[in-house]
Amino acid sequence: IPTSNLIFLGINSDSYALSFPPVRQALSFAVNRDEIAQSVYSGHAVAADLPIRPDTRAYSQNAASDQQTAVDYAAAQHLLESEGYTTVDPQTGTRSGDKGSLRMSLLVNNESEYRLEVANCVQDSLARVGVSITIHSLPYDQYVQTLTEGGYDLYIGEIKLPNNGSLSAFFGGSVSYGISDQSKSYLAWQEVLSGTVALPAFFTTFTQDLPFLPLAFRNDVLVSSDDIEVPDEAILFGSALSQLDRWRVQEEETTEEGTTASLW
Repeated sequence: IPTSNLIFLGINSDSYALSFPPVRQALSFAVNRDEIAQSVYSGHAVAADLPIRPDTRAYSQNAASDQQTAVDYAAAQHLLESEGYTTVDPQTGTRSGDKGSLRMSLLVNNESEYRLEVANCVQDSLARVGVSITIHSLPYDQYVQTLTEGGYDLYIGEIKLPNNGSLSAFFGGSVSYGISDQSKSYLAWQEVLSGTVALPAFFTTFTQDLPFLPLAFRNDVLVSSDDIEVPDEAILFGSALSQLDRWRVQEEETTEEGTTASLW
């Protein structure tokens, strides 16, 4: 069943290289979201390049028609070269230029095996375009402390978005680490809340700005007995037990012939 649990790659906009939107866009082109969804989560996730599930009506109504989650290493390399990262170390494969080298730290909570695997996947993907990633896996308390102190370039995070899809947690809320309150996306979200900007326009701004990188939305598994009938419309987004009053349990009834019949 679909959930609103978003796995994402957080970005520290105070890190020099990551303060440039083309570099953030290059990372987005290079990250293999499909591998994360299909391999790391064994197909129990759906790849996402926007902070809205791509298998929902809201996505088709609000996302640009050219959105795609496919990897494009050529596009990523072109963007990095346009930012001056034109030299590639023949031994390490790391890109560098007048702005320095593309060496970054990636923070992850080591209490989640899945997130550790996501971190490894991100590391492998970015290495293909010359971005060298050093993974720092920490216990949860140290992980949060490091995020709070800003001692990272990138981090792996997960958050359960509310059912209305609000992104306020990223823009001044609980996972606003590394996102400037002067960024285009932050300001555009405030306009969404005030009703002066529609969601399609916000997502266009988000795609250009990329204050964080959505990676995938997790799915959950609902297991029930064959003796229980659950109407399809009862399984709502993010709520596995909705409309519980409409669930039906199979019962047995004795007929005139003395046999039993299964009824709902």
